[in-house]
Amino acid sequence: MIFEYLSGDDGGTPGKDEMFDILWGRWPRWSELYIYSYAQETGGKVAQLNNIERVGAGWTLTPMRDTTLGAYYNALFAPQSDAPRTLNASRFTGDGNFRGHYLQLVLKHQFSKQINAHLWGGWTWQGDYYSQRDLQSFLRAEVQFTF
Repeated sequence: MIFEYLSGDDGGTPGKDEMFDILWGRWPRWSELYIYSYAQETGGKVAQLNNIERVGAGWTLTPMRDTTLGAYYNALFAPQSDAPRTLNASRFTGDGNFRGHYLQLVLKHQFSKQINAHLWGGWTWQGDYYSQRDLQSFLRAEVQFTF
């Protein structure tokens, strides 16, 4: 099971920004796709996660030696319906709290001690927090050589 809660801004205190700040943690911790959605609501900072509640589950299996397959689902919510640091307010409804559904599939294989690879896919179906409800998708194949 997965649960994460990062607070939003308290709308009852105009002029103060109490939104959670992950400081140096701005990197794709669980999604390389969804981090770019945040730039429009956090003053242009990519991967500055805040105002999110994430609930989900994951499942992994090893179909053969040195190979793993993982599938992960997350329901994403916004504790605060507004986005006070937004660069473009028209991207948000201002009254919805459901960010959307996030699905991720990861296939990894270790070919040798020095060579491994993965195929990573992610999909987000945006919810009523956003004014335009797009399907976002991400696919990356990567081979790593370690010496």
